[in-house]
Amino acid sequence: LSGPLYDGMFAATLKAGLAVLPTNIALRLFGDGPAIALNAILPGASGAIATSLYIVARKISSIVQLVRTAFAYVLAPLASALSTGGKEKVSSIYGFSTRILIALALPMAAVLGAMGPAILPVFGPGAENALVALWIMLGARAFEALCGAAAPIQQVVSAHRQQLVGSVTGVSVACVIGGYFTPQYGLNAMAWAVGIGL
Repeated sequence: LSGPLYDGMFAATLKAGLAVLPTNIALRLFGDGPAIALNAILPGASGAIATSLYIVARKISSIVQLVRTAFAYVLAPLASALSTGGKEKVSSIYGFSTRILIALALPMAAVLGAMGPAILPVFGPGAENALVALWIMLGARAFEALCGAAAPIQQVVSAHRQQLVGSVTGVSVACVIGGYFTPQYGLNAMAWAVGIGL
């Protein structure tokens, strides 16, 4: 309490926190925004049904995301520690993590996609209508795994504005695609919008 508050560490922490804030907000928008948008865009009960189906498909596809999340908690501090040693050290850990992600996430996405017709009815009658949306979201998560664990590494080693550009671009693309195609194609259009945005 007796130390200075507004010192160099305070400024650096504030700058870093504000830099990752848009990325975290974008992730929340991708998580909760589509369900709210479906309910608002589609009229009456069809909006509520599409929202429920979307949430079911998103929850199943997020199992693949658990692998990436586990890597994020490990890679961010490692990349931060290695970044002082030059790009080649960060590149080596990025390459290793990408190979592991592909080895784990792709088979997991494929198995979940193949089991979709058996998994979805567990959520209740009519849940099988989310099958195509589930496949789209699993495909997006698998492609995300192919691209590697870029986000946690970028958060600690890149310029802050690069994260902002990626977040704003992804959310904007998802909003444009979702807003244009969802009234006509419903749930599947929203799944495509979120997948492409991610």
